[in-house]
Amino acid sequence: MSGRWEVSINAPAEVVRSVFFDWAKYPEWSQGLVRGVDRHPEAFGLLYIGEVLVAHLTGGIQTPVTITAVSENRLEWTGDAYYVFSGEMTFEIKRDDENPLRTTFVMLEDFRRLSWVMMKLPAISHLMSSDYMKFPVPLKNRCESLSRT
Repeated sequence: MSGRWEVSINAPAEVVRSVFFDWAKYPEWSQGLVRGVDRHPEAFGLLYIGEVLVAHLTGGIQTPVTITAVSENRLEWTGDAYYVFSGEMTFEIKRDDENPLRTTFVMLEDFRRLSWVMMKLPAISHLMSSDYMKFPVPLKNRCESLSRT
């Protein structure tokens, strides 16, 4: 089972990319599932496939995630929180070909283990979907406010 959350952002892809990959500033705006991301203190340069990050999630959960794909406009990772909540998450930044000042941000999660079972329950699915949208909507707001300045 998977979930997809998408928002249209009135800002160029470069702004969205800059905000999305500026993990140190997530606490200033992120209210959703992903509250921050840390690289290993000795890591530098470009992200790479196989690199292990620490994702800071809702509820104070910190979990290692492994990058499975990375490019200028896409980041995918797999992770397990407590070996129970498991999945592959994809973040994608899509430039609007017709309007360079508009970008679509897509967040996908392929749920596994207990997460997969929980998302089958309507009440849990609704709560989790609501929590997931608390990431792309504040991202949209942050990008649009920066784009106006």
